[in-house]
Amino acid sequence: MGVAVATVNTPIITLMQQMVPPAFLGRTFSVLMTVATLGMPVTLLAISPVVDRYPASLFFTVAGSVTLLMALAWAWVVLSERGAPDLNVEAQTIGAS
Repeated sequence: MGVAVATVNTPIITLMQQMVPPAFLGRTFSVLMTVATLGMPVTLLAISPVVDRYPASLFFTVAGSVTLLMALAWAWVVLSERGAPDLNVEAQTIGAS
């Protein structure tokens, strides 16, 4: 699960740093961390009745499998969205000067 979470978190943080203006990075990461922190107790409240009825090992197996599947789905989306680099960008910039 740790590898899957790291696989997902690294591209998300990198993407946010590239897309969010520097003046808003602190606020944006603050909101992201707040939502992530609030999600933990809400998830525990929702899952605790299930874990009381079934063995905890089953819960961890399902949670790990879902996390791994989501990481693979994220990697597939990222790889399918990635286009070939435009190697003429520098030549276009130099020619425009």
